[in-house]
Amino acid sequence: MASICRSNSEPARLCLRVNIATTTVADFLRILAAKGVQAEAGSLAQEAVWLEEGGAVAELPGYREGWFFVQDEVAQLIGGLILPCPPGNWLDGCAGVGGKTAVLAGLAPAGVKVVAVEPHHSRQGLFQENMSRLGLPEVGLFAGTLAEYAASLPGDFAAVLIDAPCSGLGVTGRHPDIRWQRREEDLLTFQANQLAILRQAAPLVAGGGVLVYGTCSTEPEENEVVIALFLQEFPQFAIDSPAASLPLAAQHLIDEAGCLRTIPGHQGSDGFFAVRMKRIR
Repeated sequence: MASICRSNSEPARLCLRVNIATTTVADFLRILAAKGVQAEAGSLAQEAVWLEEGGAVAELPGYREGWFFVQDEVAQLIGGLILPCPPGNWLDGCAGVGGKTAVLAGLAPAGVKVVAVEPHHSRQGLFQENMSRLGLPEVGLFAGTLAEYAASLPGDFAAVLIDAPCSGLGVTGRHPDIRWQRREEDLLTFQANQLAILRQAAPLVAGGGVLVYGTCSTEPEENEVVIALFLQEFPQFAIDSPAASLPLAAQHLIDEAGCLRTIPGHQGSDGFFAVRMKRIR
């Protein structure tokens, strides 16, 4: 716990995900160096670039051209946990401003449609801006809740990603205000909401399909407890090892239960949790 607190008190470096549809990591690093921006390639995710110093993101080379977007290196890996999966379309059930949706769109084979769900109006605008800047106008956006989507439109997705709303206690180094905003009892409130979202997502997953659940929390109430309760209610799903989904350099992030987990100050990242589940019947 002390090491986590120390890590969260240190200045957080900025991580970018290179949009390899528009440039390469090597070319982007060369352009940054030519502009005097110190940066290095990530060690876990193939498209990750870490900047030595922060600054105005919109002023970095290639921002307007859609060469990159801001995303933690481990967060980049979470979207990739949907692969391998059967043929069919993909759903991002908690899209936010589109960071992980962009990962899905970059991974999607030809013919696979990516659909994103986001209920908040302010985030919808930023989502559309990001998709346009990154050259991903084909991503479909449902402006409503996941429950509304499930009730009004067909499901049967080969892969569903749930980047669940959470306490954010794994990223307090980047968002220090969280330290004063959270109370212990909030964890059960988040847990109830997370379970509700998974209940809405489960029927949307086709047989043999994949359901990925992730948070930026270090707390078991939002992570393994949520998954245990979900699997108890939905025995047609089972945890599926993410080993085939992760680069070799990231295999050490898999814990004994077969989940991806990072702890601030231990793996050079913020605190994340993710689990890949497969619909077995």
